[in-house]
Amino acid sequence: MRISRFMSSEKQVKICVSCSHENPAYAQRCENCKSIVLNAVTVVPEDKGTYANSLFVNGVPAVLIIVFLFFAVRYYINRSEYDPTIRIKDIDELEYVLKSEQKPVLVYFYYKSYDRSPKYMLPALDRLNYYIGTRIPIYRYRFQKDDDLLISKYGKADGTFVVFNKGQPVKSMSTSSFFKIKDPSNAGQIFLFIRDELNLRELNRFEETELEYLNSETFYKKVIEAPNPVVVNFTRSSCPAANRFRGFYKAMANSYDIYADFYYVDTSKEKEIAGLFSAWATPTVIIYNNGNVVGRYNSAYSDQYTNDSRLFGYLFTLLVDDIML
Repeated sequence: MRISRFMSSEKQVKICVSCSHENPAYAQRCENCKSIVLNAVTVVPEDKGTYANSLFVNGVPAVLIIVFLFFAVRYYINRSEYDPTIRIKDIDELEYVLKSEQKPVLVYFYYKSYDRSPKYMLPALDRLNYYIGTRIPIYRYRFQKDDDLLISKYGKADGTFVVFNKGQPVKSMSTSSFFKIKDPSNAGQIFLFIRDELNLRELNRFEETELEYLNSETFYKKVIEAPNPVVVNFTRSSCPAANRFRGFYKAMANSYDIYADFYYVDTSKEKEIAGLFSAWATPTVIIYNNGNVVGRYNSAYSDQYTNDSRLFGYLFTLLVDDIML
């Protein structure tokens, strides 16, 4: 419809009787000779069809070509599999791996056709495999059409993590609670899921800790010059979300203060520090190591486990040597 309207569109002009100059329809005098004797006529633009023809490529509507290219690129991206983490190819190999491994094994089961979890789970697995792959072998298995028995055990539309020990499943976790983006907290959540199999040093320790508020004088010494990882919660007493997060943050400090130092910064009082690190939105948690920012995230989540996994998504890579027995 748009093409046909354009091709049949016409414009009003006024032709000068004296010099035959073509003037706009609103002209009172000829732009060329200043004559006032003008005749109104209707003409078709000389560039008719130029725009309409540009909508076709060799007779095919250009919009169809654009749509085709879009879905072709999207299919190629979805088809390409990220992640060098070891992949088990078939069910026989899976049974062999589970029986031959003498230590606990983590297997990620997923679908290919309609499961979207690999896009954000595989990068997390790759990150974990890099740091702790020697402690717990990490594999991934994509369900095949004839894997009815496996699908009945571990098949979920959003993917499943299963820990095996000597060929027997010990525990499992669905990926439905994970972030649907490539976020470090996904690796942190898997890390906490398999912590019992990693023999972590006092990861479940809980000891009441009194948290300190930092100012411009103490921030540099206790954060920038600190030899250990430091976690700072930028908060504000007038912010409801920051107040809700305070309890979660205190629990994290009580559990993990042997691995990092935990502090507060009140952004309403320490505006210079908040501005330096763009931490105006509260709560904002920033993780420092050797004076450098290694991770940050905003907003509080409604459960302790999610908040812990968000923190450990950034923290565990700095602490692998310290928390492994």
